Amino acid sequence: MIYCTSVNDLQYYNGTNWISIGNNIEAASETGWYNNVIRYEVASGSDRAQLLSSGDLISGKSWTRSGSTISISSQGHGLASGDFIVVRNMGATDYLYCEISNVSSNAFDITDAVNSGDVSGAAGAYIPAFSVPTLNGVVSPSANEITVEAPATGNCQLISMGIYIDFSDPWRLYFNLPTNTISNGAGHNSTTDISTWNPPIVTVYDLNTNKALGAADFVMSNWQAYFGGGIDTWDAIYINVSF
Repeated sequence: MIYCTSVNDLQYYNGTNWISIGNNIEAASETGWYNNVIRYEVASGSDRAQLLSSGDLISGKSWTRSGSTISISSQGHGLASGDFIVVRNMGATDYLYCEISNVSSNAFDITDAVNSGDVSGAAGAYIPAFSVPTLNGVVSPSANEITVEAPATGNCQLISMGIYIDFSDPWRLYFNLPTNTISNGAGHNSTTDISTWNPPIVTVYDLNTNKALGAADFVMSNWQAYFGGGIDTWDAIYINVSF
């Protein structure tokens, strides 16, 4: 998008005409000036995860709404069915973390939009986001797992995760992360070159005693991280993971 300024005016070129947005910050935001660092939550039963990540800001998109379904036009978006995004400025639907479906080369749908307000627009935006298909899933009697997946595209970077586990009984917890990726994941993790490792900083808190727990073991292998020895508290724990 191309911008220019004249006396007491700010304009942008929409491909056909110069559009004046003056000095109105609200109007300016409709052209797609949104933060591409996003925070969103995932829940599974009583367990929750809050993710902080960044991704490409895709703005200036046309959309139509029918009920709670929004159809978004986005030429060559590269996303896949089941990927997640954070939607901005699509009528009453704004800052919504949601899964996409009905995907074609140049369009896709979301199905949990706000069922009120405008039914179309031409200044929608979205940021691709990570998904958490498994949150504290059982691997064995002594181990559970958390799986984080990157979208098909979007240059997403996982910055941090805050994870609430309502009842922690396994001895070990696995983190399954996007594999060995710089541009769309959580960093490199070669199995042959430890100089490329980007292990997260992990802190665990026992929410019954309000004390930090030590991580006795920490292993990186094929972008699977685990820690254990003391997290089987038999009550709620909070895990902070920073990359």
